[in-house]
Amino acid sequence: DGIRYQPRSRGLGDVYKRQRHNMIQKVLPYLKKYSQETDSIPMIFGGDMNSLSHLDWTKKTKKLHNDLIVPWGATKILDDLGLIDSYRKENPNPLTHPGITWDKKGRKDSHRIDYIFYKGKSIKSTKSKSYNAFFNEPITINGKEIIYPSDHGIVVTTFKLK
Repeated sequence: DGIRYQPRSRGLGDVYKRQRHNMIQKVLPYLKKYSQETDSIPMIFGGDMNSLSHLDWTKKTKKLHNDLIVPWGATKILDDLGLIDSYRKENPNPLTHPGITWDKKGRKDSHRIDYIFYKGKSIKSTKSKSYNAFFNEPITINGKEIIYPSDHGIVVTTFKLK
């Protein structure tokens, strides 16, 4: 069935998890307010959340994650508000499309920690792609090569407005 993550009392993982939880709590009042207005005004919320996704740590993916199933709080809170993870909606299988946006060169430590969420009756994602990139190295996006200015990759989502 998989092991459900149970935080230890004072481990490093708990500090990390608490920090991510505290960060999302700071914007949560605004997210709650604006997510209630999406019948008339579509909402897009995205960026570097430095948090893994609860949609990527499930029963189906537990073999990738030391048999763990983890309900990562930051993305779960957004999901509970009705916000849609555009990358996971357009690429529903985390095994074939992990959506890596952060990796450490020289060791296997890749994660999806950058997101674009949306909500609204008049907005729909039509495609979404993730780009893993390394700081100060070339990356090609839309046929143009640039020297990448960040240690995080990006997610690019195309939306259709009704």
